[in-house]
Amino acid sequence: MRALLCALALLLGATPAVAQKKKKDKGAEAAARVAAEKAEKESLQQQMTQEAPALVDWFQTFYEPKAKFIAVDASKPPQLKMRLSVMGWSREARNVGPVPELEKAILSAEVYLAKGDEKRPKVFVEFGAGGKPPEGGPPAQLVPMDKAGIPLDVVVIASGHAGYKSIPGLEEAHRKAVLDVIGGLGDARLNVIWHGAMLYTYRSFEGLEGELSRYDESLSSCEGARRRYRIDAVQTLKEGEKAPSLPPCGLQEGKAGELSAALEIIPYRGKYSRLFDIYRTSDACIELESASTAIRSLDLDEVVQRTDDHGAFEEALRLLVRDGRPEARKAIIVLGDGRDGFIDEDASCRDRFTERDCAGAAKDKTGVAAVEAVRTCVQSKLDARATSFQERFAGKVPTWLGLARAFDIQVHAIAYNMTEEGGRLTSHTYERERLELLALQTGGTYREVVNKPSDIGNAAGLLVSEINAEKVVLLGADLEPGQKGTVKMAITLGEPFEGMVIETQEWAFKTPLFATGWRPKVDRWNRMLKMKVGPIWYWVIIVFGSLLALYIAWLFLKLLKALVMKIVGLFTKGAKDAAKKAQGAAKGAGDAAKKAGAGASKGVLDAAKKAAPKVPKK
Repeated sequence: MRALLCALALLLGATPAVAQKKKKDKGAEAAARVAAEKAEKESLQQQMTQEAPALVDWFQTFYEPKAKFIAVDASKPPQLKMRLSVMGWSREARNVGPVPELEKAILSAEVYLAKGDEKRPKVFVEFGAGGKPPEGGPPAQLVPMDKAGIPLDVVVIASGHAGYKSIPGLEEAHRKAVLDVIGGLGDARLNVIWHGAMLYTYRSFEGLEGELSRYDESLSSCEGARRRYRIDAVQTLKEGEKAPSLPPCGLQEGKAGELSAALEIIPYRGKYSRLFDIYRTSDACIELESASTAIRSLDLDEVVQRTDDHGAFEEALRLLVRDGRPEARKAIIVLGDGRDGFIDEDASCRDRFTERDCAGAAKDKTGVAAVEAVRTCVQSKLDARATSFQERFAGKVPTWLGLARAFDIQVHAIAYNMTEEGGRLTSHTYERERLELLALQTGGTYREVVNKPSDIGNAAGLLVSEINAEKVVLLGADLEPGQKGTVKMAITLGEPFEGMVIETQEWAFKTPLFATGWRPKVDRWNRMLKMKVGPIWYWVIIVFGSLLALYIAWLFLKLLKALVMKIVGLFTKGAKDAAKKAQGAAKGAGDAAKKAGAGASKGVLDAAKKAAPKVPKK
């Protein structure tokens, strides 16, 4: 017993020491974790500075979460509909991705609104933890995209030229990333444009299913099918009739499996890229006769000059503008190196400028000076050539951006910044910047994968997550026809962001000029009710209200009938009484007439008797 008490005393005495040691161990573990994350961040910054200095500032902006409005729809006042995205840096995937479990991370959120002549937005509504709407305030909802009922239309652009063969694993990683994107967006209406010297896309014509066909083939059949679909789509369906099938060319629905199977077998072909098609009329700095060889024919594909398309990006834009649903989100997803034109052009032009155009630059110079003079001349000509194509690209961009913004099309890009063993780049910085420009100017996201093909799959997964993780903010605001306004949002994040406040950009909008009168007011009230109570309770209220209105109408008609019958009864009784009185008066008059007539007759007879001569009796 004494030994047991001693052991218990030792155990109690040792407990604080053990607890203190565990606390120190946890503190050491936390400090080690923070130090490891800091070292990883510094290592990543150092690696990026060495491999891609121009991207350091861009990536650093996403170490902390950023919030942005992707689109603001003020077309149905009093409702404002905003698409919200919250992005941050993913250490595991080494790229930009949505903040995981955003609902749990939100401590509070405020929507700021300015209307009419108000110069600065002020707090209009406050959401609680997790995006819970306020009680008693204006109607407001923060809805996950999978519950918002907004469809999605997507065109995926994937480079398919043969320039990836020199970097191990790039072809496989690129194809797998395209398949992952298609699989992750399987519920969308979508299509793929695989581009090299030619554009290839999926079509569901009989005999062509299960493969990617030339974009410029079957154009007349495609247009005919599209016209028939437009005619059939506006017809009123009778009971039991099916909606018309989508045209075989364009956006496809429920074809993710067929698209994936077609992408798995399409080859990488040639050394020419038709992404933007700004090099179509250019001299590729090679001898014309060399194009007659098998390899050069495959690289340049001389029939590229005879196709009617406008490059992969513009054709993707045309698909979404022409076939996209008005109510749908729309996106163009670009995966590739960003190259456009002949991908060996740098080497060809450098050789040509060195041997011909700049050979005279070394005149009267020897040794290092001669080499430097030729190198400077060659580089200046390469820079001038690149500038001319950038100017051609800049000439097309305003039209593209105008269409994208008008039809609410976002561009998302995953660009490959890879270096071959000899130091040759898959693409130049200015070529990848074209994709970055289109993404940032349309509300999309630009991602870049540096020297690790294995990271392409991670970037593709984050892109799909971003599209699927968007939020929809619905706000009931008392907006007038043609009224201008500005909206922004501030979100306070909890763990693991420790109360960080992030804000969206300010977004200016203007409501349309809509009709006045009772009908627009009813429509506005209807939208407000649906947004405030939700679709289920909205229909409960509508059905109950309709039944109540019918019951009240029935009661009203019943009371009206009783009132009418009472009034009719009163008139009928009065008429009967009058008729009886008239009948009585007529009877009295008749009696009087009879009496008068009888008296008169008697008097006449008496007078006649008196006047008549008496006849003597015989």
